[in-house]
Amino acid sequence: MRGPATLRVNIYEDCDVDFESVNVFKPFGDQIEWQSTGDAFDIEFDSTPFEGNGRYYIPPGGRVPSGRVREDAVYATYHYVIRSRVDLAKSADPEVNIKH
Repeated sequence: MRGPATLRVNIYEDCDVDFESVNVFKPFGDQIEWQSTGDAFDIEFDSTPFEGNGRYYIPPGGRVPSGRVREDAVYATYHYVIRSRVDLAKSADPEVNIKH
C-alpha cells in the first residue's frame, strides 16, 4: 500500500490550471497543492472534501496545500472556484474527484 500523495496543480494568470479534473484517493489521504505561477488567487469550495474550511489564499508565486481528504468525505466530484485577486473578472471552476 502506498502512502499519501500530494498532487500539484499550477494556477496561471488567467486562472487556467494544469488539470481541470484531479483524482485524489481517500484511502491514502491524498491532497492537492495549488501553486501560483505569478498572481494571487482565492480558492473556494461550496462543500469541501478536504480538512479545513474549504477556503484558500494562494499568495503571488506561492503554494498552499489543501490538507488531506477528510475521513467523512463522500466519494464524489467536488467543484471549486479559483478567482484572481489581481483581475476580479478572471475565474475558473475546476473539480476534484474523490476515489476509492
